[in-house]
Amino acid sequence: MSNKSKFIIISSIIAISILSSSFANSFGFALNFLLTMPIVGILFFNIYKENSYKNSYKIFVLVLLLSLTALMVNHLITDIGQLEIAGILSASIMSTIIMFILFIIGVLVGHLFYIIKKKETTSVKKIVVAVLIVLLLIPILFFLNAFLGNPISKAISNINADKYIEKNYSHLDIHRDKTFYNFKMSIYTVKYTSDKLMDLNFDVNCDVYGKVIDDTYEYDIKNKESTLNRITKELRSKSIEETINGKETIVSFYIELEDKFPIAEKLEAEMSLKSAIKELPVYMNIEYITDKENVEEMRDIVLKLHEKYKDEYIIKYINLDVYPDNGKSKGSLIYGINPKILYEKNSVEQLKKLYEENKLGK
Repeated sequence: MSNKSKFIIISSIIAISILSSSFANSFGFALNFLLTMPIVGILFFNIYKENSYKNSYKIFVLVLLLSLTALMVNHLITDIGQLEIAGILSASIMSTIIMFILFIIGVLVGHLFYIIKKKETTSVKKIVVAVLIVLLLIPILFFLNAFLGNPISKAISNINADKYIEKNYSHLDIHRDKTFYNFKMSIYTVKYTSDKLMDLNFDVNCDVYGKVIDDTYEYDIKNKESTLNRITKELRSKSIEETINGKETIVSFYIELEDKFPIAEKLEAEMSLKSAIKELPVYMNIEYITDKENVEEMRDIVLKLHEKYKDEYIIKYINLDVYPDNGKSKGSLIYGINPKILYEKNSVEQLKKLYEENKLGK
């Protein structure tokens, strides 16, 4: 295989890594960059050998261009076409520097392996080089452990958590589901669940050495957080399409975090969504597209939808998202409409005030 072909392969690996990382969470970043770039560095040295350092600018330019492109695409998608060039450029440069440092570490490791493989390298020199390789890899292993934990601590956490469950909750029909590392809190979370009961699931938390710290039984089961989370998820997954005054609207409901704790005591484990919504104050969210933003039209649509669902849901507030189809404005978001004002004589004036306060792109 020619050097050109090898470089194309390396470029493809970098491109896939950067493009996937631009839409990944912190774990994706750690896996893609902390693992990929040093490996790319090792492969790069195998192509250019001692000329790797002189040719490394190619990788720097490639990573910068790819990073810039990926961040711009991500920004365009997530921010609906609004570009902040300065922010994107600074983020691209910063991520490029981080990736390039990881790449150079890989090149150095590749160089050191190359020295070890040379026949003329003495045993003492090989030992010294091996120590240098370990020293270069330690920072990468340290950051990987910080983001992802390590398999040894994870295994110990599983063993200790199982013993803890057997000692304290042997009367429950549960089993270990999965274990993950929470890098923000530096703990291993071991999740336990039941195949028979939807709401019987809670966590056992272990420290970085696998020692059990606590569990969430009191919070998730006794305080019905598990039930509330399930109902909230079911509620959010339901969106209804309605045609009101010739407008295609999408109606959905959700629970605000501030309302969760006062209402949890009203719930019962395993209760259905249909039963739960009779006890839960919810927010009603309405979305529709229009060629002309009209406050009276907005009021009529919101009023008719509230009339339709007020007996089924305890509607605390209503949010309205209006999207233009003419491309001339950015639309409007009227947040926190108290249903009471819809039935007052000056409802249009009150909505108009909220509309002007919340209008996007003023």
